Amino acid sequence: AADGACATVRTRAVGGAAGGAPQREAALGQGGEVWRRHQCATGHAIPIAFDLPLPRRPPRVRRANDPLVIALSGSANPWLDISGLLTAFQAVQAERPDTRFVITGGPVPGLPAPGWSALESWARRFPEHVRLTGWIPHGALADALGAAHVGVFADRPEGLEPELGDRTRALLYAWRGRDLVATARSARMAGLAAAGCAYAVPAGEAAERARALRRLAAEERAPDRSERRVAHLDASSAPGMLATPLLEWVAAPSR
Repeated sequence: AADGACATVRTRAVGGAAGGAPQREAALGQGGEVWRRHQCATGHAIPIAFDLPLPRRPPRVRRANDPLVIALSGSANPWLDISGLLTAFQAVQAERPDTRFVITGGPVPGLPAPGWSALESWARRFPEHVRLTGWIPHGALADALGAAHVGVFADRPEGLEPELGDRTRALLYAWRGRDLVATARSARMAGLAAAGCAYAVPAGEAAERARALRRLAAEERAPDRSERRVAHLDASSAPGMLATPLLEWVAAPSR
């Protein structure tokens, strides 16, 4: 450090891909501010645990002739590609008019949500096919997602948040036993895609997203994919395992 003080940062990437380089780099960046304030610090990058305050559910079995139910849940934040998702939804709807959509959550006060008004207008045009609930309590969220076969989200191709942040939506869909179609800009999503536990689509590619959803609409439900996803997250993101570095430090705290 410029003032001659000794500063040490020790980062530990835990949980396999869920605690990979992007989260480590973010921790190092925040550690720089800690150095400035306190001169010496120890830091860990600990991902979000696979442990949600909702009942855990097994995969929902679906036959190929059953209507596909697609869920989009969570905040309509600036890095969510709402316009691209809507394009994919409309493409699937044109090919499979029986497809249903469940959309929970919505804009966050103080943050822009480009594309949300178009999504609302589309939902109003198809009230029998699109259920847009807005923000709802956890209990109601569990019921709403219970109707879905697959959860989706898409990060915009630009911006650092999708790379440095985690993806709670992916954990939510997996916890409720749903299939997953999503971009893989975050370390956790890249790990799920590499393990064959999710359909990864390129950011900004609405056509690829639509193809993945149409493929799901044409196939029978594959519980083994959901089971692999849950096993992967249980092995990589169990709360006790992720907390081990913190517990070790608490047992012998140091500066």
